[in-house]
Amino acid sequence: MAVYNVVMGQGITVKNLGANMLITGIGDGADAVQSCSVVMFFNTKSCAAGLFHFPAGNVKKELGSKTALTAMSKAVSPNDCYIAYGVTNLVSVFAGPGATFSTTGVPTDPNHSDLREFVLGILPDGGRLRRMPAESRRASIRQEGNSAIIGSDLPSGAVTNLGKFAAGPQAGYTIYWKGK
Repeated sequence: MAVYNVVMGQGITVKNLGANMLITGIGDGADAVQSCSVVMFFNTKSCAAGLFHFPAGNVKKELGSKTALTAMSKAVSPNDCYIAYGVTNLVSVFAGPGATFSTTGVPTDPNHSDLREFVLGILPDGGRLRRMPAESRRASIRQEGNSAIIGSDLPSGAVTNLGKFAAGPQAGYTIYWKGK
């Protein structure tokens, strides 16, 4: 199994996810899913998939992110889409690091509804969107049969960190950057 890790502002698409995993939020703490969101695309017929680590902010003003997400949606032609959003653990902020309560009902990014509306607008007709909290501060997509499995498990085995890779086609996948 190949595991591909992207960093904030970066995305990846694959023509067939197969036994591979796409993930973000591991490694450098700056890439944890905190106030940002992760957009994941999946096509249940072709098993094409994509994952984009969207930095917190207003998607309406993020031309580079809009361009990357639109290109990724065209490459995957998803009928399933997922947004994993960062959440704030208020108790740990106010009560210290030992707390376990989190506020999963509301995404941390105040512009989360704009991202949802934008993603719905780039999905093919009939595509569906689901949102969930990224409580572990990471998000991943893998495949079982013709279904996407959205999770946050740490991968076992080697991880290919794509943070220094240039935008464009690579061997077996394509990389996207918000500003490129």
